[in-house]
Amino acid sequence: MKIKEIIAEIEKIAPPDTALSYDNPGLLVGDDEKECTGVLVTVDATKDALSEAKKNGCNMILSHHPIIFTPRKNFLPGDYKCDVIAEAYLSGTVIYAAHTNMDAYKENMAVRVLKELGAKNVTTLFENGFGAQGDVNMRFSEIRKKLRNILNDDSAFTVGDESNTIRRIAMVNGAGGDDECFSKAKQVADLYVSSEFRHHILLEAKETNYALMSVGHYASEKSFNDIVYDILKCHFDTLKLVKYYEGNPFND
Repeated sequence: MKIKEIIAEIEKIAPPDTALSYDNPGLLVGDDEKECTGVLVTVDATKDALSEAKKNGCNMILSHHPIIFTPRKNFLPGDYKCDVIAEAYLSGTVIYAAHTNMDAYKENMAVRVLKELGAKNVTTLFENGFGAQGDVNMRFSEIRKKLRNILNDDSAFTVGDESNTIRRIAMVNGAGGDDECFSKAKQVADLYVSSEFRHHILLEAKETNYALMSVGHYASEKSFNDIVYDILKCHFDTLKLVKYYEGNPFND
């Protein structure tokens, strides 16, 4: 099958026009008219991801984060993104990204994580499909322990009284630690989970004893691999699919 056929299936559930205005999803490197020899699914299109794709005979990388995000004035050696792009192009490897359009998918990463946690009545948090919310009946400390295991994220930290019982949880995968997401979460849940929280939000949560859990950006989005794998496996049962986990960029 051609690479464009694989892209078409992804865009059925994550149309590019559902992405946020600042985003840059879609075909970023290469020729989608080529026959596909395999797809490597990853959160980031890095040098190691490209090496893994070559090792496994995959000529397509399907990433969550776009390797080209903002306009560039030059492509010079020594810039790691330029090096990856150049090597991918010269080796005939396509790079395609499904970013905030995948975040807006009804079964997005936050939804998947909350379901794995055991939350009930899980729905998206925002009307545009972003984030997730669901019912739980667990101690905050128990949720922290379970989410650290689910996300494989020992760097996660919390704000608030961990002895409290949480009835409803909200989550936004990725960088959801901003005012808009925090405000929405407070309206519907008594625990909010995301990453990259602003300092003033952490301070407000502490002062008001509102429960927050900050997890790694990568950790909150690594289930992207599973979502895309399941979608493609359902439609292309003979397609070679490889899930690549780069891991958190922080030192262990």
